[in-house]
Amino acid sequence: MIASLSPKASLIVGILIPLVITVFTGYNAKAVGYSFFVGLAFWVISGLIQGAMGSSGDKIRAHYYSTPENDRTERSRWASTFFYIGLPGMIMGLVYLYNGWF
Repeated sequence: MIASLSPKASLIVGILIPLVITVFTGYNAKAVGYSFFVGLAFWVISGLIQGAMGSSGDKIRAHYYSTPENDRTERSRWASTFFYIGLPGMIMGLVYLYNGWF
């Protein structure tokens, strides 16, 4: 399953996603933009799963201590997998944006 992917395998999946987008849309600025937003979506999902987008520190802390250790471990594994899948698209989009071609 996806949660059992190693960081290397997640990065490979993350690299394949922009390549597939590029093949289907043709190599242009839109493909890089799509890859960036797909990477951003994976990072947002990662933050939501991890609980990093909570409203206040008290709520985050209370939620952290009220969940069992194995649930936190599983959530962290899912969050890191989604983070690594989104990383190549984000890097590609940021490099493209920094160079002024976006």
